[in-house]
Amino acid sequence: MDKRRRLLFAGIVLLAALECLWFLFAATVEWNLRGLMLKPGDPQIALNARTAIADLTWAVLNVVASFSSHNDVSLAVNSQGSR
Repeated sequence: MDKRRRLLFAGIVLLAALECLWFLFAATVEWNLRGLMLKPGDPQIALNARTAIADLTWAVLNVVASFSSHNDVSLAVNSQGSR
């Protein structure tokens, strides 16, 4: 693989990792602040909790998809050989 393709591949991997970390960070912040300045029993707390859980689910799906597609990508790159 030439240098340009390696840099492109590294950029894609870096962006995928940053996206996973961002969703984990967002879910953590949303979960910790879900009831901030709200009365106990307010329906907004449940909505905020669902949003945090949705972000956490999205982060987990991103991580699983990143690791499951890693083998497919490496096989495709290795099967092409050097040009």
